[in-house]
Amino acid sequence: MVKKISTLALAGLLALPAMASAGAGGAAATSDMQAQMDALTKQLNNLKAQMAEIKTSQDAKFEDIDAKSEKWDLASRFQWSGDMRNRVDFHTADTVDFYSANNVATGIYDFVNIAGTNGFLSHNGPGGSVPLANFGLTVNSTVAQLLQNLGPALAGGKAAFVGAATGAGLTTKQATDTFALFSNPNAGALVQQFAAAGFTVNQLLGAMSTPQSLAGIMKNLSAADRASIFSNMYGASGAGYLPTPATTYENDTLYTTRMRLNLRAKATEDIEVKARIVGYKAWGMQDSPTPETDQNGIHDTNNPYFLNSRSFDGTAGRAPGDNKLVLDRAFMNWNNIGGSPVWFSVGLRPTTDGPPAHLRMGQDERMATPVAYMDYPFDGISIGYAYNNLGSLTDAPGRIRFCYGRGFENGPQEKNTGISDVDFAGVSWDVYSKGSRFFNIQSFGAFNIFNVPGDTYFPNPLEKARAVQGLTDGSLAYDPTTGHYLSTTDGSTVLTNTYLDRMNMGNIFQTAAVYMDKYKDMNYFGTVGWSHTVPKATDEMGISLMNDFWGELKSKDGYSILVGGRYDIPNTSLKIGAEYNHGSKNWLAFAPGHDDMYSSKVATRGNVYEVYGIYDIPAGEAISKYGKAFIRLGYQHYDYNYTYSGMWLGTPNKVEDIKNDPLMAQFYPVIDSMDQVYLTFEANF
Repeated sequence: MVKKISTLALAGLLALPAMASAGAGGAAATSDMQAQMDALTKQLNNLKAQMAEIKTSQDAKFEDIDAKSEKWDLASRFQWSGDMRNRVDFHTADTVDFYSANNVATGIYDFVNIAGTNGFLSHNGPGGSVPLANFGLTVNSTVAQLLQNLGPALAGGKAAFVGAATGAGLTTKQATDTFALFSNPNAGALVQQFAAAGFTVNQLLGAMSTPQSLAGIMKNLSAADRASIFSNMYGASGAGYLPTPATTYENDTLYTTRMRLNLRAKATEDIEVKARIVGYKAWGMQDSPTPETDQNGIHDTNNPYFLNSRSFDGTAGRAPGDNKLVLDRAFMNWNNIGGSPVWFSVGLRPTTDGPPAHLRMGQDERMATPVAYMDYPFDGISIGYAYNNLGSLTDAPGRIRFCYGRGFENGPQEKNTGISDVDFAGVSWDVYSKGSRFFNIQSFGAFNIFNVPGDTYFPNPLEKARAVQGLTDGSLAYDPTTGHYLSTTDGSTVLTNTYLDRMNMGNIFQTAAVYMDKYKDMNYFGTVGWSHTVPKATDEMGISLMNDFWGELKSKDGYSILVGGRYDIPNTSLKIGAEYNHGSKNWLAFAPGHDDMYSSKVATRGNVYEVYGIYDIPAGEAISKYGKAFIRLGYQHYDYNYTYSGMWLGTPNKVEDIKNDPLMAQFYPVIDSMDQVYLTFEANF
């Protein structure tokens, strides 16, 4: 109705001049007026049609916006960010002379072989007699009689004894090894003690019949005596068992590419999901640059990067591998529980690259909860509380978290299998966190720690030596169907494999603290750590937490310090930094997820020096708040004082001493010093 009245009013206004003209000019004027009225009506109709078309188009657009708004709302709840790094490394490492665990294990079984039915008690003597009988002895003879009967041959020297012993039925290898043991003055004195105590030959041979009992005898000798005995044994080719010579490992260029994508999404106002997926590979290969197996698929230990090569849950996504994308972080947060500053979080934890690592990695903010000594992407839960005032101190914000995690899932098991779940538990307390100032204390325990992590294998040199010996002398046969080694006498299973059987070893505790701050353009930090082991078991190789060769189960304490700083040069895009860390003999970090390419620097039992520079690339405005691009150039020098850095098994020994004692045998070559230069091209987006 309003539109009609408006149209008529407009027509009337336009008609007034024409009407006035009609009154003055007669019929001709009336005709002109009618023509104008018709033209005006046509124009109005066209205008109404155009307006209707516009309304229809607008209604369609509004309907389309309404339809899309729900999708836009869904998309707005997903926040994506990420980073990409291309890196090149130059690496060189010098090892030291060392006794190989494989060689020493073979030597041990050589002695076990002498004491058994393939040695003195075999029926391979002349006419099928027992070699022991050919020396005029039985198992019930005394050790004193043994020394008396062997005395003349021993006094004649190696050649004379080997001749007499092989004539009695021993092999040249067995005769040579027997002479190496009995001709050693201090070993001979030890046998004299057996004789004085009235021991029989059977008791003496029994003391040599297992690796554990033989190791017990060897511990009564000096390192020099043990080295002399092993060097005088027959060995693989008549030259005895000697230390493996030192060597140098080099890799002039290792190129890697890593891409990480971060997702953050809200399910409700107070429940959010965070995740990170990562792809990380070395150029030109679909495996680790330090592979877990050799070219024949054997889990070998003949490289100094043994720990770095192990792939298990604590290293997933943290080391170069194939080109698959893997889950690096995935957890849910329930924030503001009950309207209070309390939260609950569950899932794959953000527990890698913790403070102060972000400084040397070129990042502006901390990237993880725990101090860098704990660099392990584990699954678990945490409950946290945030505060603004610390006791009577006002404006002193911080937060405290109670954490629990699962480090190994044993799955369904029969009773008394010796393997249980491995769990983590502890507390991480940001005592003060405001601006650049940050002070954190953390303390946690790893309970029922394994000797061998899940998803990987540790070779067992003793079982390997036993298998090789049995296949050589014909006492064992390999069953390819089961992978077992069977007795050729009765078909029973002697060995189920040549790897270390997984079992729980005890508990490990660690406490650490970090303080960080910034003075003008200088970032600085200090970090301290303490570790403590509680061994509860010894595995089939005689290894326990921080001990070996069936040693006494003793708790051990270690410590570490890490200090450093980064100077952000004013009015430039350049930052320079330096760091130093030291670890004691028994220091034990928990850092399999480190980002140091070949070996964790914070796990080092010794000293590591690092200097680096960061150049922020002036490549235009950042597209998002995450956007930045930079180049890092750094140098690291590792100086190892003790063996097995980062390893919770075996006795840490002085690097310079291991060449002197077979009972300091090492599972893998030992690095004395290592140098690394790295150059990266990185972008956050």
